[in-house]
Amino acid sequence: NLFGEGSMWQVVYIAPNSMEAKKIKQLLEQEGFLVEIQATTQKAKNTGIGSFEIKILHSEILEAIEVLHANGY
Repeated sequence: NLFGEGSMWQVVYIAPNSMEAKKIKQLLEQEGFLVEIQATTQKAKNTGIGSFEIKILHSEILEAIEVLHANGY
């Protein structure tokens, strides 16, 4: 699994639902980042309701945080 334990991915933001997570993913991808979304619970995964982790390559975390802050996150 590319995004599994021990990987080079790090949580940059936790979105409150899947719709917000997708918006953030799109924003970061438009800025050239590789992005993964992961539900924090099985319920969130099944329903889209609940927290979602936005993951970025560890090496790009500071740049991604700057983009999020510049866009009101």
